[in-house]
Order: sequence, then C-alpha cells, then structure tokens
Amino acid sequence: MIIIAVLAIQIGAPPPAALGDVVWFVGKSPEDDTTTSLCVMSTSAEADRFTSLRMLAGPPQAIAANSSTVWIAPPAHGRGGGSVSLLAIRADWDPRLETWMTKPATGMDRLPAVDLGGVGRLIASPQGPIIIGEGAGDRMVAALRRGRWQRLADLPVAEPVHGAIAAGGDLIVLTGGEGHAVIWRCEIDGGGWEKTPLRLEGDLHDLLALETGVLVGSQVDGNIRAVGFLQGDTVVPWIRLDDVLPDTQLLGSATNLMLYRLRDGTPSIAFIDQATGVADPWRAVSPVSGIHAWSIVISVFIGLAVVFVLFIGRGAPPDRIPEGLAVAPLLRRVLAFGIDLAPGILVGVLVMDVTAIDVVSAAVTGPIPSTAFLLLVLAAVTAVWGILWEALGRRATPGKRAMRLITASTRGGTIGLWQILVRNVLRGAIVLAPPIAIIVVLTPAGQSLGDVAAGTIVLIHERSE
Repeated sequence: MIIIAVLAIQIGAPPPAALGDVVWFVGKSPEDDTTTSLCVMSTSAEADRFTSLRMLAGPPQAIAANSSTVWIAPPAHGRGGGSVSLLAIRADWDPRLETWMTKPATGMDRLPAVDLGGVGRLIASPQGPIIIGEGAGDRMVAALRRGRWQRLADLPVAEPVHGAIAAGGDLIVLTGGEGHAVIWRCEIDGGGWEKTPLRLEGDLHDLLALETGVLVGSQVDGNIRAVGFLQGDTVVPWIRLDDVLPDTQLLGSATNLMLYRLRDGTPSIAFIDQATGVADPWRAVSPVSGIHAWSIVISVFIGLAVVFVLFIGRGAPPDRIPEGLAVAPLLRRVLAFGIDLAPGILVGVLVMDVTAIDVVSAAVTGPIPSTAFLLLVLAAVTAVWGILWEALGRRATPGKRAMRLITASTRGGTIGLWQILVRNVLRGAIVLAPPIAIIVVLTPAGQSLGDVAAGTIVLIHERSE
C-alpha cells in the first residue's frame, strides 16, 4: 500500500524544516541576518543553493509541507487566546527567470482562523493541513477540509507529542516520555483514538512516512540516530546513522529521505539512499546570488525611464499656473507619498503576517527574493488607492490633501481618467524600483515618471498673507 508522504515538524531548538517536492526551512535572511525568512531549495541530489522567498514576522510555531505547498503557523505573540491562522504558500521553479516563484496556495495566503489553545503539531495531508492543539489536558484536533475547519476527536494525552503524520487515511501520533512511547491512531474522516504502547530503543525523535511505510527515529547514545519501520507495537530496525546529534531533523517525502541541520546559521543536508540506507556526506547549502533575471528587468526599466525623461519626455509645467498655486516642493511630495503608503503597509501587515517595519524596510531596499511578493502587494494597493481618490474628482489623495497638494494637467483644466490611471500605475512602480524617484529632480517642474507620461503636475496651494 502506498502511504502518502507527509511530515510534521514542531519548532524546538532548531528552526523548523519540512520536505515535500521541495525542501522548506526557516532561517535568517541572507540579505539581513536580523530577519526571519522562509527558504526553499530543490530536492535534487546536486542542489547546494537555497532561495529566501519571503520575510516572516518571526520564527513560526510549526511548518508542514505536502507536494510544493507549505503551511506555516505564525508566531503566537500578539494573538488573542490560542487562535491561529495558517499561511499557505506554493513554490514553483521558473526556468525562464531561473528563480523560485511563490503564490498563495488557495487564492489567499491566509487560511481561516481556528482556536485549539495553540499549535502543538502541524501535519500536512493531500486534503489540507491538520493541527493538534496545545493544552494541559486533552488536546483538540482539527483538519481543514473544503476551506472549513472540522474538529476531530480530542487526543487524550497531555504528555509531549514527538511526531505526527497523516498516512493511509489515518492520523498517527507519537507520544511518550522517558522510558516509554505510545502510538495513537485515529481515522481522519471520523472515529476515536486507538492507543498502542511502543517498544523503542533510545529517546523518541522522528515520525515520518514513505511510500514503503512509516518510519520512527530515536536518538541513541547521544550521537546515533536509529531508524526503523513501524509494525504493530514494534519498530523493526532498518538503519543506524552515526554522527547525528539531537538538533538534526530526519525529513521524508514520497521519493526522498534526508537529514537536515542548522549550525552557526548555515544549513546542511545529507540525502539517504532508501535502497541501501546509506547517508551521503553532509553538504552545506548557501543562498543563491541576489542577481536574477527579474532584477535585470527592473534595472533595464529604470534605465529606460531615465532615458525617456531626459531625452523624450522632459515634462513641462503648464503655460500658466492658476493663481494661488505653485509647483509643489519636493519635501511635501515625499511626505504626501509616505502618507499614501499607509494603506498598502496595512494590507501587507494583515495579509502577509509581517510588521509595519518589515514592509517599510522592504520598500526602502527594493525587491529581493524574500520581499518581492510583499512589494507587489504594496505597489498594487498604492496604485489603486491613488486611482480611487483622484478619480473621485478631488484631484488629491489623503496624503496630498494633508500637504495641501493637488494634481493638475499640464494642458490646463482637470486631469482625465486616462491621466489618473497612467500616473498612478507608474507611481506604484516606484515601490518596486525606488531609484525611479530620482526622476523628480531631473525634470524642470519636479515631475515624476508618472507625471511625465500622463502630462500632469503636482501643485501646492499657497497660503494667503
């Protein structure tokens, strides 16, 4: 019988990792070692590079992976009670751009919230994630099915949960303490828990599923990992891995079995041959270069924008500026733009589970692999925000109104809808490529790229004496 290969990892001493069609792990961002980042790498035996995909608000409570999708339980701080809303992210390799591309796994990257008193274990299954809650008594259990959380029978145990998997329609949980171990089974579609005492050498450590069966790993003599197949109430010995300390995680999927560890901020992996049980030598992996095809595209876009302004556009103020108005000072425009970024920052905080400081930092540094999607959200919201306010006939966003600014057409009169669309779409592009903003100081009337392309200019109301 083929057992669906899934893995659950609870955050402990080492940062969590999970294995599906790709390797997922959480570590420090290569671009900023103070930032927690979700990283991904190929399961190819030759793989020695990983990509930092996106920032996280902090070390997650747990992660679990199935196929190319990963579910993440965000940090518990700042949330009321034990409620959790999982992140669901999918990664696909784009050979044209030669980089990993991410997208929400279910249309939205945030799943409905569920309150189970906390996250004790997060388990992946082909139908969706399963959570075993925390608590002093029986642990609540819930599975996400068709977009809604369904409660399963409570797990009647308060002792530590060392592993949990979904395999063959059953939820299998490994619990125990010093000197004893217990396997609990429950049908995911309904039914109660069955308890089986387990005879096991050493201390409990791993529980995972392969196509060939369920594996149980235990730590023996400090630096040896004993791995065997679960059969009834016995673990049948299979392999013994030397030089494997307790901070090493055993990861498995339908086609791969590997060891993962993080030492001094550097992740290392060692693949295990499932036929022979022999482990490859440890191989340290490093982040990919920060230069990607999409980075080159953005650089070319910036260059073309500057050429357009210097040699083609050279936007100009209207022949006659209405009485009581003047060309807006640069400082006021910067402050107005900062105010109008607030809605995008708020959406980023709510949707991406990052802090406002993370969003601002990403906007300042520009797109890198771990912030690209966040900046796309910020740019889109900023563009839509400007379009809606200026299309209402007010000619000014809340940021401009606070700074006494308005947008006018260089041809005179009120700006048209097409001008509003062009200038705000290019205004949002500043978020993706901040150097474009320098165009403001290259034009005679302090016009941005969007102003030059749309034939608009930003003016200020002069104060009456």
